[in-house]
Amino acid sequence: MDALLISQGLDLLLYGMGTVFTFLTLLVGITSAMSALVNRIAPDQAEVTASAAVAGCHGRTATKQNYSGGDRPASRPKVAVVRYSKLLFALH
Repeated sequence: MDALLISQGLDLLLYGMGTVFTFLTLLVGITSAMSALVNRIAPDQAEVTASAAVAGCHGRTATKQNYSGGDRPASRPKVAVVRYSKLLFALH
C-alpha cells in the first residue's frame, strides 16, 4: 500500500513539474519572439521617447543630433531628475 502511494505521488510530481516546465519554456519563447518582432517594427522608438521627455526639461527638441557623445541626458540621470523636479515645482 505504501509503495503504491509513493509511486502515485512521484507520478503526480513528475507530471506537475513537467507541465510547469513546459509552460514556462513556452512563455519565455513566446515573449522573446514578441520582443524581436516589436524591435523589428519600431527599433528606436523607446529611446527617442525617453530622450524627448528629458529634452523637454532642457527646452530643446529631442533628436539624435542634439545628444552626441557625453552630452546625452542618460549619462547624467541625477541632473536630469533634479531639473525635471524643479520644472514641475515651478509649474505648481
